[in-house]
Amino acid sequence: MRKLVGMACAAVMALTLAACGGGSADVPETTQPEEQQEQQVPPEEATTAEEERPAPEAESEAPASSADFRATMDSYESFMNDYCDFMETYSSDSANAVSMFADYTTMMAKYADMSEQIDAIDTESLSADDLAYYTEVMGRVSQRLAEVGQ
Repeated sequence: MRKLVGMACAAVMALTLAACGGGSADVPETTQPEEQQEQQVPPEEATTAEEERPAPEAESEAPASSADFRATMDSYESFMNDYCDFMETYSSDSANAVSMFADYTTMMAKYADMSEQIDAIDTESLSADDLAYYTEVMGRVSQRLAEVGQ
């Protein structure tokens, strides 16, 4: 049983490290679809359309996006710390392996959800501050996993 859990831990660490370096190798097309190409609008309609457009809210959207990103990263780090605590507990008290298996199963389901959220982050489009935070959190998580794996 201990070997099984050890192999599962190694697989989780490998998946975590793969998720950290995962990025899309697909190169997006730079051409615009025909629908988005510039269209001719009569001058009197152009001024009316411009007046009806709401003012862009770029400043209010950026902090919300950044706040959501940081909340996701904080949640991921918290989960990974819980996982490491669980593994340390298992290593020090493997007599409770059977009772801990249910907790481990629940933890793996949550890990799958967290992995999806982290994999969905496009590191290429992050702001400099968010990218620095992403790197910082991933560094702390990797360091903690390495400590548990020793």
